[in-house]
Amino acid sequence: MYMNKDKREKAEAEERQLISNIKDKAIAECKEIGFSEGSTEFADCNLKLSTLYKEEAIEEKKIRAAEEQAEAAARQARAAEAQAKAAQQQAAAAAWRNNQQMMQKGMDMVTGRCTLGIDC
Repeated sequence: MYMNKDKREKAEAEERQLISNIKDKAIAECKEIGFSEGSTEFADCNLKLSTLYKEEAIEEKKIRAAEEQAEAAARQARAAEAQAKAAQQQAAAAAWRNNQQMMQKGMDMVTGRCTLGIDC
């Protein structure tokens, strides 16, 4: 996916912040559970929770992307509907103009202003 430099930098900063938050959250939760910092149990807890939180963040990101795609599809559908309505209105206007021209030609023939096949 193409992103301009500012958006890419912002996304990278958000990613770094997310990772930092995940690490902090995992460490705090392992301490809260009662593991001693520096122990293998603490390291194992930290690894498992960090992995779990990262997977959760990835799934949330996927959900947001899917919601954005759905919104984009809805906008595209509304635009297509508006375009179809405009095309119908143009066709109706063209048909009305054609009918008016045909009626005018008929009136010209009835009143003798023109002759079919000669000057009509």
